[in-house]
Parts: sequence; C-alpha cells; structure tokens
Amino acid sequence: MDNFFFSYDNYNNKNYKIKELLYRKFKLNNDYKVETLKDIEQFSLIFLKNIPYSTLDATAGQDEYNIDYTISCIEKGGICTQLNILFGLFLKEVLGLKVFLMKSVEVSKHNIIKEFGLHVHNVFIWTNGKKFL
Repeated sequence: MDNFFFSYDNYNNKNYKIKELLYRKFKLNNDYKVETLKDIEQFSLIFLKNIPYSTLDATAGQDEYNIDYTISCIEKGGICTQLNILFGLFLKEVLGLKVFLMKSVEVSKHNIIKEFGLHVHNVFIWTNGKKFL
C-alpha cells in the first residue's frame, strides 16, 4: 500500500485484551457485537465520545508509541496516532481484519510543534477485499 506507515501485526506484544479494556471504559455489555460495517460506524461514535483527543502530552514533548503508553490513552486520551492505533487494534482483535496505520498529511515547514507534523488514519481491508478508511 502506498504511504504504508505501520503494521499492527506485532504491535500488541503484551497481548492486551483491547476489546475488554474498551468495553469496560465504554460500559458496554460483553454481548455488544461489532460484526458489520454499520457496527464499526456505531462503535467509532462511541469511541469518539469516550476517549478524548488530547495534545497535552505531545505539547510537553512526550512522543511515545509503545503499547503501554497507547493503552494508557484509553483513560487520558491522546493524539490521532495513539487513538487510531487503539481503534486499529480493536478492529484486528475483534474482527480479525488487516489494518494499516497510514500517513495522511506530510510534515510541513508551517508546523509550530514538530509532533503535529503529520496526521494518520486507519485503513482496513474488509472481508470482501475492499479497503475502508
């Protein structure tokens, strides 16, 4: 894939149960199902309402992307990279989808803070082979 940035294949090396952690945070019952594209859409809204986008750590110069730091963002929020990693891990764990984190904006000389120099998004391959953003 063009602009390939990150693969989820070996990222969760501590085998965190992402579904369990997110369901607990969102107060969802274990029988809440995410099986279809519509379910992903609904879950993404729950995700957005419950885990804040936060630049506090980034503006303080904290720029970590290891699994422990990413998991800590469930409670405190994070920048687009950490939030997209969490969501991508969820899609991979729950649906077994192939998910990629990709660059969507290149670094610009106009960025005030270096860490804000790029934005990322998830691309996943659905069961029919189609790619979704």
